[in-house]
Amino acid sequence: MYCMCVSSDSSMYCMCVSSERWFKDTQVNLLQSPTSGNLPDWFHGILSKREAEDKLSGKAAGTFLVRVCDNRFGYALSVKRRNGSCAHHMISQLEATGKYVVVGESKVHPSLAALLQFYAKVDKQSFFMCHVYFIYAPC
Repeated sequence: MYCMCVSSDSSMYCMCVSSERWFKDTQVNLLQSPTSGNLPDWFHGILSKREAEDKLSGKAAGTFLVRVCDNRFGYALSVKRRNGSCAHHMISQLEATGKYVVVGESKVHPSLAALLQFYAKVDKQSFFMCHVYFIYAPC
């Protein structure tokens, strides 16, 4: 259960909801295909860090999944590294614009799909300057 507080005029409203409720109320329509209603293959729902690592176990470096964080509002990009471990990058949706950003990075993206496309195309030179590991195939 997580709480968000918003001030409006002279009042403060706080709402406590689960990650599942946050996702269903604010995000599911943004991820669903407008034609089929399906969610993208790279999206794996609400998973813990450990569950994401289990799904990526035995996969090639660069294999990734996006999950709803189980301990905060937002997403995580979980990526299999070359050394066999997994990296987990928090993704936040900016409240003012609705755009997405990997926490610690400055590049803002209009959608999760655009964020993933950006990191799939990062060239080797800029790859070593960013925090996110190269991604190439959804889990």
